[in-house]
Amino acid sequence: MPHLLLKRTFKQKDRSNEKSLSFHGAAATPALMTLVNEAVAMNVKYAGHSKLLTFAMPREGHYYASMNHDFAKKHEEDAICILLDVLEENGWYLNSQYDYVTTIRYE
Repeated sequence: MPHLLLKRTFKQKDRSNEKSLSFHGAAATPALMTLVNEAVAMNVKYAGHSKLLTFAMPREGHYYASMNHDFAKKHEEDAICILLDVLEENGWYLNSQYDYVTTIRYE
């Protein structure tokens, strides 16, 4: 059975903070990421200068989405709830949480 990790990263820079989410593992398929992207786009009510949260696979080999400051401040929790809902609807359930990594199991 393939594993799926949802990782939240926080980087502090000189004048700003950068937050991102990424999916790791063989279970992070294009079909699943399409469902996640569609759900976030349809269910987050964007405010201010928030930019759309979209997961894409850069050359590092895992699906990654960065959040701008307004999105992180106003919508981060909503987006995580939507991600977990989509994963649960597709048979994945929160298994355990570590400091920076959330493991999700499939049933």
